[in-house]
Amino acid sequence: MIRIILKGDVNEDCNVSILDLIRVGSDLGQSSGSGDNWKADLNKDGKIHVLDLILTRNAMGTRCP
Repeated sequence: MIRIILKGDVNEDCNVSILDLIRVGSDLGQSSGSGDNWKADLNKDGKIHVLDLILTRNAMGTRCP
């Protein structure tokens, strides 16, 4: 089985939605090395900040094929 990973799909439900935006927002200010919050670091710079929120927002509505 092929696993599709969507940028911005932090909760891995195959749909970028408000739930992903909330998840990224709840991790704001944290480093991406603790727990599984690395998924919220969309630009992979080691910290979760407003740019990650913007990237999530821009991907909203994206779904797996």
